[in-house]
Amino acid sequence: MPAQKITDTVTKAVNHYRRGSDFERRIEADLAKHGFHTARTAGSKGSHKADVLAWRAPGEWVLVQAKRTGVIGSEEWNQLFQSAQDGLAIPVLASVGKNGRGIVYDRLTGLRKPRGRLHPKEPYDPARRKES
Repeated sequence: MPAQKITDTVTKAVNHYRRGSDFERRIEADLAKHGFHTARTAGSKGSHKADVLAWRAPGEWVLVQAKRTGVIGSEEWNQLFQSAQDGLAIPVLASVGKNGRGIVYDRLTGLRKPRGRLHPKEPYDPARRKES
């Protein structure tokens, strides 16, 4: 493979990673404005599938999967949902808002069937506190 092609491939991979990590940092900053403490789980290739962990008292935990486009496969969806259920957390999918502005948060409300069209979710507002 020519050296230039390798360099271009590496550059694209780095830029893709940087866009994702920048978006995760935007999510952290946005959640912090709503009273959350946050931690990024860089390289969230584990079984929990969360890119950002967020929490605030009393006992409100959120697992956030950051997808700029809002597209997530059923396997990854189900892993995030199940991890949140196991840890008594709220599973949330975060995506870039309309016209690239803001962040849209959706709470996952159920499992997805493989290749299924049903995406069980509802809007999630981080400004609202969890009812105890």
